[in-house]
Amino acid sequence: MKQQLLSIIKTSMLTFVGLLLFGTLSAQDVRVANLTPEGYIELNAGDEPNGHFIIDVSHMSFESPAEMTQYFQARCCENFLLRGMPSEGKVLLVVMGNNKPNWDVAAWNAHFAERLEENPIGE
Repeated sequence: MKQQLLSIIKTSMLTFVGLLLFGTLSAQDVRVANLTPEGYIELNAGDEPNGHFIIDVSHMSFESPAEMTQYFQARCCENFLLRGMPSEGKVLLVVMGNNKPNWDVAAWNAHFAERLEENPIGE
């Protein structure tokens, strides 16, 4: 019971932080990223591969905000974060381009595909 309560608190805090972070970004700071048919993240060719992106996942359904948070948290790594925005049907992608300063968009897209190959978004 105590473990469940701690898990709920942690999930709620992560959701709050994600929403707070999204609320502090201006429209020009956030770009759009896409999902491929395979469920991989794809940045647009002209984008700088660093910073904040929004991904539309309104086609997916989750039982609760906590489920959405856990779903996307399980797909994060040291180079990018995913934070669900349940009320909007979107996900905030934070690309830590400083971790890989020599990577271009194609390298990042390859990295997303490699990281998500075993666990694609939408499945």
